[in-house]
Order: sequence, then C-alpha cells, then structure tokens
Amino acid sequence: MSVVRFGGAPIHDVTPATTTTTPTASATTTTTPPRASPSCGDAGSVGGKAANLVRLSASGFDVPRGFVVPAAAYVAFVNSSPQAHDAIVRLAQLAAAPSPAQQPREAPGATGTSAPGAGTASASASASASASASASAREDSAPNSGEGAPGEKSSRASRAASMEEGFAELRRVFAEAPLPEGLEEQIGREYQLLSGDKDIAVAVRSSATVEDSPELSFAGQHDTMLNAIGVHQVIAAVVQCWASLWNPRAAEYRAHNRSPSDIAAMAVVVQEMVQSHVSGVAFTANPLTGNRFEIVIDSTFGLGEALVSGKVEPDHYVVDKRQWVLVNSTTGAKQVLVTSRAEGGVEEKPVDSASSTRSLTETQALDLARLCSAIQQEYSGVPQDIEWALTSDGKFRILQSRAITSLYPIPELDAPYSTNPLKMWYSFGAHQGVLSPVTPIGQDAIKYGAGSVYSLIGGVSLDERLRKDYWTVAGDRIFIRVDAMLRNKVGSKMAHNFLSAIDPVANRIICKLEKDDPHLFPKVKPSPREVLRLLSVGSRIGRKVLYNLLFPGSALQRVYHSGDTYNALTRKMLTPMKTDPYQHIVQLQHYFRYHLSGFLSWMILNLVPAILPGGIALIVLNKLSVDPTFPYNITRGLPHNTTTEMDLQLWQIAKAMRVAHSEEDVQALEIFKHQKAETLSEMYMNKCLPGHIAQHALTDFLDAYGGRCPNEIDLGATRWFEDPTPLLYTLKNFLEIPLDSAPDVVFARGAEFAMQALEKEALAQRRTGWCGIIREHIVRRLALNARTFFGFREYPKLVFMRSLRFLREGLNSIGSQLTSRGVLQRPDDINFLRIHELDAMAYAELQSDDRVPKITPQQVQDLVTERRASFQRESMRKQVPRLIMSDGRSFYSDGPTLTAGSNVMTGTGVSPGVIKGRARIVHNPMEAQLQQGEILVCSGTDPAWTPLFLIAGGLITEIGGYLTHGSVVAREYGIPAVVGVHGAASGQTAIHDGSILSLDGTAGTVEILPGSD
Repeated sequence: MSVVRFGGAPIHDVTPATTTTTPTASATTTTTPPRASPSCGDAGSVGGKAANLVRLSASGFDVPRGFVVPAAAYVAFVNSSPQAHDAIVRLAQLAAAPSPAQQPREAPGATGTSAPGAGTASASASASASASASASAREDSAPNSGEGAPGEKSSRASRAASMEEGFAELRRVFAEAPLPEGLEEQIGREYQLLSGDKDIAVAVRSSATVEDSPELSFAGQHDTMLNAIGVHQVIAAVVQCWASLWNPRAAEYRAHNRSPSDIAAMAVVVQEMVQSHVSGVAFTANPLTGNRFEIVIDSTFGLGEALVSGKVEPDHYVVDKRQWVLVNSTTGAKQVLVTSRAEGGVEEKPVDSASSTRSLTETQALDLARLCSAIQQEYSGVPQDIEWALTSDGKFRILQSRAITSLYPIPELDAPYSTNPLKMWYSFGAHQGVLSPVTPIGQDAIKYGAGSVYSLIGGVSLDERLRKDYWTVAGDRIFIRVDAMLRNKVGSKMAHNFLSAIDPVANRIICKLEKDDPHLFPKVKPSPREVLRLLSVGSRIGRKVLYNLLFPGSALQRVYHSGDTYNALTRKMLTPMKTDPYQHIVQLQHYFRYHLSGFLSWMILNLVPAILPGGIALIVLNKLSVDPTFPYNITRGLPHNTTTEMDLQLWQIAKAMRVAHSEEDVQALEIFKHQKAETLSEMYMNKCLPGHIAQHALTDFLDAYGGRCPNEIDLGATRWFEDPTPLLYTLKNFLEIPLDSAPDVVFARGAEFAMQALEKEALAQRRTGWCGIIREHIVRRLALNARTFFGFREYPKLVFMRSLRFLREGLNSIGSQLTSRGVLQRPDDINFLRIHELDAMAYAELQSDDRVPKITPQQVQDLVTERRASFQRESMRKQVPRLIMSDGRSFYSDGPTLTAGSNVMTGTGVSPGVIKGRARIVHNPMEAQLQQGEILVCSGTDPAWTPLFLIAGGLITEIGGYLTHGSVVAREYGIPAVVGVHGAASGQTAIHDGSILSLDGTAGTVEILPGSD
C-alpha cells in the first residue's frame, strides 16, 4: 500500500507590511519529499486531517513535512487479528445509538444507508457491529420502566465503566497484535526518508476517515503523540492512533452524530515535529458569537498541547478583518509550559514569568490573522479552526486546519457577510414552536403561503418577494427578515409588541442590541405610500372587528364559513384533472402561484378580525385586573379552540372504548392495551381494527384532523392520515387515564374555574372605589370577549393544515407515479425537490421541442441525496438560534438560565400554578413515554403535541411566549407552564430524564429538587 507525502518549503508567505487577505507568492523551490497534489489526499483513504494537510501543502502553505499511513493499513491490521475484530464488535455494541425518544427527527422516509469509504475493519466485523448496535437500539427503545433518575444514573455509569474497560482491552490487543506483512518496513523507509541520516522527532497524529469534514470535526476525540523519536516509537504511536478510533469519546461521538462506525477507519499522519516557541489555535470566525468578520487567536509559549488540553489560560486576541486591526487582547496566566524531552515524548513545566508576557506581538497577531484568512479562502470561504506554531526564527507553520462545525450557517446573501445595511432574521420555527429542519418542498410552501403579507402591506409582487431574502433558509430552517421592520418607527413598535407575546426572549435580545448600539437600526418614518397601505388594511380589519364585537354569534358563522370555503376551493384546485404526473405538477404549480401565495393575506383579512377582539381584551385585562393571574385564569376551558376540540374528540374515542360493554369491544380494549401502536396503525390502515368503535371513530377523527402531525408546518412531514401511529400511541395512553382525571372533566372544571375567577375579579373591581361598578362592567365585558374570541387563535392553523393535507395527497400521487417511471427512487423523494424544479421537469417533459434540455433521473437523485443528507445532519443540531445577523452573529438566549448559586432556572411563566413532579424529556411526541403527572420537557410544541398535555402535570419548553400554541392550550387545561428555558431539552441544563422538579408557572421558575439526577 502506498503512502502519501506532503510538506516542504512554502510557496506562500506572509509579509508583515501587507494588507491583502491573500498570501503573496515567492520563488522558493520545493524540497524533498515532493508535495502531493490535492487529489492524492482524499479523506476516504487518508482521513480528514491528512487530506487537509495535503491540500494546504499543495496550495503552498508552510506545512511541516510528513507522510500518511493510509486507512487501508488499519483495515489490513484489523482483518489480520481476530482478537482486534472481537474487541471492536464489543465496543460497537456499547456505543450503539441512544433510544428513539432521545433521537432527533428523521428525514421523512429516511432509512439507514452505508456510504462507501476507505474500507471497514472487515466485512464480518461491520455486520456484527451493525447488528449488535441495532439490537441495542431496539432494547433502548422499549417503554420506560419508570425506574427514574437513580436507575438511569446507575445505568449510565455502568455503561461508561464498561466502555472504559472495553477500550483498555482493545488497546492491549492492538499493542500485542503483529502488523501486516511489510507494513513495518514501509513505515521505517518513509521515516528514514523524512529524517535522513539522523532520527528526528515527529508528531504522530490520528486522521480518521470520518473526521474534519464540513459537518463533523471530531476535534480532540482521537490521539496525537508528540515528539516520537526513532522508528520503534513511531510504529507504537501509529498503533495507538489506530486504537483511539474506538476510545469511548470517539465511539459515542460517532453514535450521537449518527456517523456509521462500520465505515470508520483510521489513517495516521507522521509529521516533522515543530519545536515551537509559541503555539496556538486560530478561528477565522468568532466561535462564540458567530461573527464572520472576527478572527480569534489563542496562544501560549511552548508546544500547543497545554492549550488544547485546557491546562493553561492562553493569551487571547480578536482581530477585525474588515480593517485588519486588533480590537481586543487579554494576557493569560500561561502557568504551564509543555516542551519536548530529549528521549522522546513531552514534559510539563510550571512557569511564573510567562504570565505577564504576551506570547504574540500585535504585528504577529495581525500577520497570523492574514495567513489564516488566506487558508479560509483556500476552502472557499468556509470558516476554519487552525492549529499553528511559531518557530524561534519568526515563521508561522500550519499544523492542521478543519472547518468550524459549531457555527450556525447564515442565509445565502448576494454579497458574503453583508453589513451595509446590517440584516437580521428571526426564526420562523421559534414562532411556530418547532425547531426542526424543514424539507425543501415545505420551505416553498411556507415562502409562498406566508410571504403574501409583504404583498398586502408593502405592495411587493410575488416574484420580487421570492427573489428577496424576506423569507430565507439557513440550516434547512425558515427565517424571517425583520431589520427593515425594526428601522421603521411604526413597524418597530409592531415588531416589539408581537415578539413580547410570541417570543419574549427574542424581544429582550433585540432591545439589548438596540440599547447597546442606538444606531444599529436607525428609525425612519414610514413613507406616504406605506401609511396609505397600512391605513387601508387597518380600516378593512377594523370594520370586521367592530362587526364581530357587535354580532359575535354571526361572527362565528362567518369565520367557519370562510375557512370551509377556502379549504373547499383548495380541494377543487388540487383534484387531479389529468392522470399524467407532469400535468399534475403543472396544476400544483398553478395552485402555489395563484392560491397558496395569497394565504396569509386572506387569513389577515378574514380570520384575524375574529381573533383580535380576544387578544385586545386580554391586553386590557392585564392592565386593569386586581388579580395579576386573572388574564391567565379567564382563558381556562376556552370555547372554539380547535386544538382543544381535537384533543377532546380523541379522548372521546378512548372513553367510548372504555365504557363499551359488548364482549367484542371488551376484547378489543385488551388488544389495544397490549398491542404496539405500530401494529394497531397497520391494522387501521388495513381497516381491521378490533371492535365496533375504534375503526369508525378514528376514521371520523382523521377526516377532520388527518392533515395534522408533529412539525406540521412542514409540507414534507408525514401526516396522520398517512400514518396514524402517533395518534394510536396517544390513544393507548388515554386508555390509562383515571376517569376522575378525564380530559373532558378537567376541561369542564377549567371553564367553571374561569367563571369563578371572573366573579371574584368582578367583586374586587366593585370595591376599588367610586368607579368600581363601571370597572366591573368593563372587566365583565372584556372577559366575555376574551372567552368568545380568543379560542379562534388556533383556527387559522387548522385551515392551513387542511389545505396542506390536499397538497400532500397530490404530492404523494405524483411521487408514486414518478417512482414507477424511474424518475425518483422513492415516492417521498419529492419532498426534497422545490416547486420550480418540479415545474422545470414537467415543462421539459411536456414540450415536444428536443432543444429543451431534460433533467435526468440521476440528476434528480443526486439533488435528493444531497438534500436528504443535509436534512438529516440538521435534524441532529441541538441548538437553533432565535436571531441571526448578516455578519454571522447568532443569538440563542438573552442570558444565563440558571440563577447563580442555586438550582433555580428562569423562563417566562405562561400558565399559572405550581407542580412538583418527575421530568420527562421528549424530542418526538410519537415516541413519548410520558407517564400521568410527569412534567413534559421539550424544545417547543405545535398542536400535534397537545394530546400529551392531557397526561402531563406541567410543561417546560425552550422557546415560546404567552400566545404560542403550547401556552394557550396549557392554560386551557390548567397545567403550569414555563417557556423560554434555554437548553432545557437539549442537555444544556441540569435537567435530565427523571429529575425531580418544582415548576412555578406564575413566577416563571423551575427548581431542581434534591434527589434529582
């Protein structure tokens, strides 16, 4: 097997006086060994780290000389050792993926695939490891036994100990196993070629085939041995690097990020050791804030091992690369110095004098920043994490470079990282209570359907708003541009009022930014044209609001009639007029352009006037109420809330099954309790559910609500009418609810409690003074308006979901037909195409002109594969920003969630009450193992989550506000709820499954009680 050599004298250098962002060329000749071309270092054969070193060397950057022992050598080594094979299989079992309840969202219709790579440890090892991992995953997916935090903690500790024990055994096996024939001699020859007549010190670095990719860095997961001297030390270090592929950190990191272990292999870099005077790391974008205009440098004296292992407080420099100035610098303690030992290896020395001396001068920091910027340009502008060394003769040498994978992507812009003007986008998912990625077809549906507000208020045409970045995509998620609105005096007030109700955390972030920089969003008056349009829209809405207040009974009929009419028109427009799929696509494109594109405008003019009276009433009640919890209490048991009605209808199915007395229905009830939801779902789809009740009742339910599902705002998400498994999970849970805690009973109690609260508040108002009777009358009227109209808050979403159901049926039909014709591999591939791409396919097929280029099935599949992989990667992202700036800054929260010195976390209280209970973290409602009375902890909720509220004792979410779906329904059911607890469900806080919590929905606090995990 051949090795890859790299390094030599640099072609690129940095001139201290230069101000350019690219390195200047010099005429220095290449030394031995010769540079490799970039094609010699593909990551599949030499690993990500080595591939980057080869690329940088070939591009002329000063990379120390070295060679790569390819991944094929690792494969041959493991294949030749049955003991090594067995040790790998045992660790693969232990590192299997966590339970489905802890897994992020799957791509619609996703199945496991195995990508080609450098090779596997062996075919049998791969099969055994994969089978064992699958078995372990199946065991993890079993229903929660309810053993709680202590058992879970013990299980995790036991698993960790087993992995450490297994890895120790693997390292022993690797160290004792012989190398494949000829490999030791080949490594020796390459080392001698590198060192010449005298043994030199080298650094031996792991380079796994799955690391240092644009998506996953594996930084610090594998071993590096510094200052190896002589061929025997080098070979021992190579074997140690091979073994580190399976250390517990790396194995669990792969499992967590769904990086297949069966394609992982380890190449090894053997590189001339740089006896550095100063070492460090540089990030070509600020890793904390995301700012793409800042280069961040950390440095220390000696070798960089002390810095990367966290043993020293380094010097810190921040360079603004727009003006190439040092904007911030701090001197670290640097109390440990790592140096090479003469006999090999490294040693640590305590130092005192270095703490007051900076390791880099300002000029050196700026020179290094320019060099790092040039490396970023080599990688097409992708921000890089770079390790470097400064030698005693003042030269910077590059030790490795990898993409910074922790940065959240920013929307595509006409000009990279635009700041003139500075743009800001708000997460549409945060508004909807869902942070999952959205499929391409779903992104189009949102852009067409919701973007019409710009046409209504700003007079922007459909083509213009599709071209502009009003609604844009970053990380496969939709973001709404808000900076233009914040620059408008009227729009700014509207935006802050809206966000304070929907996402108070985002509102506080914007307020802080505006306070810190008053010129960030300079306010301008709306133009006369904008004023006229706002007045026109406002007057149309105002007239309907007034009518609804005067004639509430008629208003209800008008609203429902409007929704039914819209859905009927949608169904008519989407009913296939032709059997040909390409004709059907043309029909679909017509619907997108001429009907869906006006949805939000239609909703604002026809449905919002029925919601506003309730919202306005609650705003006024917040100011008038004697009891501060009264506005919350009056919304208990609201009528006309379609989400609550949906949950109660599902409960009625469970209730009917429980009280049925026929022998067949009693048997059916037992089958329901003991069969898996997946089995029951299959029986329903085959129209053979047991008993007289379930099949017909569930059919009626799905006729009304079958267009809903988790992440329902995404047109590409599988709907309940396609797969009712999530409903049957919930239905099985409903069968266990005690009748005295039945949802309909709880709802009726809530409505009764609301009226009692009204009488109590009315009495308090009457006692406020001489105008008490007037205040009482006003409060009564406002409270009744709130109860009459605020329930409509959920109705527009239901109308949209019913329209998406008809769209979904059309897409499914087209996808199936294109699959049968060989254009798609699977029907759900259509979810990963955009509407204009489908239209282009149809146009090419329907034209008789041979000059019109046709899109090949392979082109389609390449596009689908790339987007499906992107969707899957994004589904694993733990944190999604609420706000993104065009300079790259991303904002997740407005400050620490945990109160200093305590176990109390703060958020926003949206449903009053106090509850103590066990936490249950849920990432997917379909796989929730929520027990009666547990506190539901999740990133956010949409209406498809709300059936779980009938079981939960309380609710904690990472995102949301007073008016988001989960908050509204939580108040109706009377369960305490706190939203905006950053990181609660993503492992960023001390909350774990089974933690004992005290949740205060009035104060907005969550306390972790003693005895918690």
